[in-house]
Amino acid sequence: MVARSTLLTRLVILVAAATLPAVVVLAYLQHDLRIEDRARLGDEALRQAELLNADMTNIVEGARQLSLAITRFVAVEAGDPACRKNLAELRGDLPSYSMLSVVAEDGQVICTTDADAPEWANAATIAHVRGIIQSGAFDVGTYMPSTAERGAILPFCE
Repeated sequence: MVARSTLLTRLVILVAAATLPAVVVLAYLQHDLRIEDRARLGDEALRQAELLNADMTNIVEGARQLSLAITRFVAVEAGDPACRKNLAELRGDLPSYSMLSVVAEDGQVICTTDADAPEWANAATIAHVRGIIQSGAFDVGTYMPSTAERGAILPFCE
């Protein structure tokens, strides 16, 4: 019985010694793969952030160009409330914009595509719009998540 357990012990030691290098190599490879995956995930996250930044830059530049083009409308330059029709037609071709409005320097809404807005509302009551009117520069407003009444909004003002 002692000889049998000694032989069994030797066999177990021999099998363990033969498989130990393979187990060590597998553990090292798994550790190395985890490090590579973390680096790859970091690189991928950076690429995605760069793409998102480029998309947002394009969106903001498009909104700035649109606002500049709207100011060149004859009805807008004249301060004519009839420009609502022009904005409505333009808004029909721009489905990603939920609303277009023209606000005078005194904060009065000259025209808007918002059907619920009164004809001569005062946008200067909105703090962000008041700040834009004072600075006179193009700016991106604060993101407003969607509600039951409307979808999400990211305002652009010039």
